[in-house]
Amino acid sequence: MTSLPKGGRPVETETTGNYWAIPKYAASKRALALAFEKVSVSPQVQLEQFKLLGWMPVNQAGVKAVEAYSPASKPFIGAESSAYPTSIAPVWSYVETGMLTAIHNIASNIATSGKWDQSYAASQLASAQAAAQAQA
Repeated sequence: MTSLPKGGRPVETETTGNYWAIPKYAASKRALALAFEKVSVSPQVQLEQFKLLGWMPVNQAGVKAVEAYSPASKPFIGAESSAYPTSIAPVWSYVETGMLTAIHNIASNIATSGKWDQSYAASQLASAQAAAQAQA
């Protein structure tokens, strides 16, 4: 797909980023927590997070660092600039692990059989969806 369907709205490519909260009980360590937050959103750290985890950058300095390192990231980052954020969902951990498991199983099947099997892929994705829906 190269364009949104009629009436479609762009959404973020991934629900990631650095969102921090400092609890009241940690008030004596507030300065340390703020220093950690400042480091975590630095361009250098965001680039490492992108390299190691595939996380998208969370500020313009991080965007510049990631795009300089990986020009292929530009379409994904560009899509986020006009996207509607998705709400945080507790079920996300089930969606993420379910998709990773499905992708692993599909890739293993391709590696062992040497061919794409649409019905196998569909069954793996359906299984992941059912497991996540059960937690929603």
